[in-house]
Amino acid sequence: MIAAGRLRRRVLQERNVAEQAINRLKNVRAVATRYDERAYIFLGNATLAALIIWLRS
Repeated sequence: MIAAGRLRRRVLQERNVAEQAINRLKNVRAVATRYDERAYIFLGNATLAALIIWLRS
């Protein structure tokens, strides 16, 4: 069984990774401003931004 301290640290590490990913997506103007009228266009922009971020890292 995992000790409570280790589990908490693991949860905080995973949360940090998720927050960093969201902040990177917010740096892309099309995702941050969300001027798109349709949800599927916004989803496409967010997916493209995530792909570009992933390829650069």
